[in-house]
Amino acid sequence: SGQAPWADLERAVRWTDLVLYDFKIADPVRHRDWTGASNDLILENLARLNARGTPIEVRMPVIPGVNDDEENLDATTAFLSPLRSIRRVALLGYHRFGESKYRRLGRTYRLEGTQPPSREHMEAIAARFRAAGLETTVR
Repeated sequence: SGQAPWADLERAVRWTDLVLYDFKIADPVRHRDWTGASNDLILENLARLNARGTPIEVRMPVIPGVNDDEENLDATTAFLSPLRSIRRVALLGYHRFGESKYRRLGRTYRLEGTQPPSREHMEAIAARFRAAGLETTVR
């Protein structure tokens, strides 16, 4: 996820051919609201990996109503597109597999009722990323 001390990531990337890097929300306030943590370290570590020349695949879950809006997509492509070490962006459609787990644990699932994005919506987002110069796949 990149939410780790740089020293730990730096040690790990010595043995790594490709880093799979999670990226959810570009805006720090929204990121904290949805994840409970700041994204400062995530963004900083991604920039540091890029500066090292470490090959990176950014993996972005696309969650309707959370991070698939114009503002976040624009901010995300603006942050990612200058990073030359990014080999591809993999867009991962939201799924509902976690709902039952939250129920069993007696926890509130904030995404209750959220539907997975359509293939057309995922492809439209991929087209935006590609237009920003990012090789992008939909999974």
